[in-house]
Amino acid sequence: MDRFLVRTNKATDPPPAVKKLRRYDESYLQFGFTVTADLRPQCVVCAEVLANDSMKPCKLKRHLETKHAAIKDKPADYFKRKLDGLHQQQASISVHSTVSKQCLEASYVVAKRIAKLGKPHTIAETLVLPAVQDMCRIMLGDSAAAKLGAVPLSNDTVARRISDMSNDIREQLVQFINQSPYYALQLDESTDVAGQAQLLAYVRYLRDKAIEEDVLFCRPLKSHTTGEAVFDVINGFVRENGLAWD
Repeated sequence: MDRFLVRTNKATDPPPAVKKLRRYDESYLQFGFTVTADLRPQCVVCAEVLANDSMKPCKLKRHLETKHAAIKDKPADYFKRKLDGLHQQQASISVHSTVSKQCLEASYVVAKRIAKLGKPHTIAETLVLPAVQDMCRIMLGDSAAAKLGAVPLSNDTVARRISDMSNDIREQLVQFINQSPYYALQLDESTDVAGQAQLLAYVRYLRDKAIEEDVLFCRPLKSHTTGEAVFDVINGFVRENGLAWD
């Protein structure tokens, strides 16, 4: 009963007061502080971001005198220059992040084309990138061609990109199969150019009220092409990817 009364009292207690956010004042720049987008003070010298509760002149001044004692008597113009430098640094980081994302996307696009055509992974570094740089140099200038040098297209990088895309496709397919109320398998045993027996598995499943069909996997048969060997390969894939026989 006591525990029930405690819970009842807590349930009927008035809600806590909404915490108010302190606002930034332009005069706080004399202490070396600007404000972030979420209304938190940021030091223009060390770029440290404090809590909103620290948006008080006494606390900002304490930070300046404690961590930057050598410049505590500097005029406001000094901190204004520091603020401009901080903004330039943040803009540079933003631009660099955007360029890095573009290079990463370009690397995946080239790797996808190489995988579709079945070309050697080295073709990106030895042919594709030099050819594209030559075309950009002729059509757009040296600066545009130089930017393409940042796109990672080495042999190992292309191999990783293709592996990443392959794993992502497999994970999506497994997710679709698990969401389907049932699925069906179709098998095809074949032999590659090296004389190695390969097992191809196709799957049909229900997605968005329509029957979909995809290649589930292609794996070598290490032993004889018996029914038991075929089942072991299928069962191994089912267990590895969290599928269910039922």
